[in-house]
Amino acid sequence: MKQNKHIYDNITPTSTRDESPGSERRCGYCLVISFCVLLFLSLMANALLTYFYIKLSWASDTSSEQARNYSASDCKFQHVTASLEQVRRCSVGERQIQYKDRLYIFPTDEMSWISSRENCQELGGDLVIIDSKEEHKFLVGAMNTFSNSLHWIGLRNAEKQGWWQWIDETPLMQNLSWWTHTPVDSASEREECVGYYDGQWVDLSCSTSERRICEIICTH
Repeated sequence: MKQNKHIYDNITPTSTRDESPGSERRCGYCLVISFCVLLFLSLMANALLTYFYIKLSWASDTSSEQARNYSASDCKFQHVTASLEQVRRCSVGERQIQYKDRLYIFPTDEMSWISSRENCQELGGDLVIIDSKEEHKFLVGAMNTFSNSLHWIGLRNAEKQGWWQWIDETPLMQNLSWWTHTPVDSASEREECVGYYDGQWVDLSCSTSERRICEIICTH
């Protein structure tokens, strides 16, 4: 009997499994949850990237549209068809030049003196009044740059009074040192409106079609 007991003692017992079915299920749940979290984070990242891309694209389109609008506005201003507020801000365009706080416009179309004044008033100014030696020299240079042709200015013979008067009703000061040429009659009968050519003053019929110099006071 003792011998049989030793025989049983030499038999190695069968080992049991280290992991139970419940442990395997828990690991599977962990993998699924981890995958879902990663998928959610990936979707959120893609959504954020899409949002910022659309936002940047919209901002770029808006900037481009504004640039086109400004360009169109500048184009109108250069052709002297800008609105009153655009002109008064004195953004210098084609055939325009600024001197101190004044903007001078030199349109190329020709009109009578009265129509020329109305056109300048539509732009927010009036026909130019030349009241200093410095302004006189400046306009001579500007006209040589743009077109050395006769331009209407804001000077005419006062009705029934026999003297020259600016459009602001101030009389022409003939005693100024820079005033070297008084208006000279260009016809046998008395003319009433004054044109400016090469620094000289010539009186013409107000119905004559000529170019003009518009003067606008700039606002800041």
